[in-house]
Amino acid sequence: MKIAVAYDNTEGARKAAQAAVPIARASNASLVLIHVLNPRADLAEFEGSHEEALNAAMRKAEGNARDFATGLLDGVEVRIELQERGEDPGEALARYARELGADLIATATRRAGGLSGFFLGSVTQQLIQKAACPVMVVRV
Repeated sequence: MKIAVAYDNTEGARKAAQAAVPIARASNASLVLIHVLNPRADLAEFEGSHEEALNAAMRKAEGNARDFATGLLDGVEVRIELQERGEDPGEALARYARELGADLIATATRRAGGLSGFFLGSVTQQLIQKAACPVMVVRV
C-alpha cells in the first residue's frame, strides 16, 4: 500500500503527513511525500538560468523533506518525489499519485471562517475532483 502526501514544507503539510503515519503503520504502507514545485514561488530566491534555479529549488525542497521525514516518521518507509508544476498543483498531485499507484492521498487545508469556510482550498478541491483514490483532508 502507498500513501501519497501533498508536501510543501508548511505546517499544514507536516500535519497531513503526521495524520497519515498511523494509517501507514497499521497497513504496512509506505509514505510518498510529493512536493510540486511552483516556479514563481519556489524558484524566485535562486539566481541563474531556469534550469539552475529549478535544480537549486529541488535540492532545497528535497533537503527539507528529508529532514522532516528523518526526524518525524520513524518506523515508516518514506520516499520523496519532487515535480515541477506544469499545470495546476491539484491536477499535478492527482496525476503523480495515480502514476505511483497511491491507495490514499493526504493533504491539508486551512481553516476558514464565514462563506470562505464553506469551500475547501482550490488545490484541495482540484485534488478531490481529479484523484483516482480516496483523499484524506486534514484541517489546520
